[in-house]
Amino acid sequence: MRQIKDEYRQNPWIPNTQEEIEAPALTGDLQEDHRVWNRNEYSAKAHRFCTSRAGLNLTNGEYPDAERANFQNCMSKYSQNFQTFLQERTIFQKRMDGITARGENKYAPYMW
Repeated sequence: MRQIKDEYRQNPWIPNTQEEIEAPALTGDLQEDHRVWNRNEYSAKAHRFCTSRAGLNLTNGEYPDAERANFQNCMSKYSQNFQTFLQERTIFQKRMDGITARGENKYAPYMW
């Protein structure tokens, strides 16, 4: 017997589908704003991470040389790791572009 709200019940026999959503085109001012936002986010996260790792005491304005050295060492390592990430991302993007150019499914490596 039909129940109230049956028309909203999910049918278990209908398969779920997924669709790829295209990324918006970043042109002009939008691209510049995105670049500035990325730089600011990188800077904020690097400083937040390294401030906690170096043990900086921000309640006073004086930093011992050991804390300053730890902070600078952390920032340089953070920068090196981020450069490695950017290189890996570029390689991945080139691989995905090659797959798309050949007309293959770029999600095939991630399917079981």
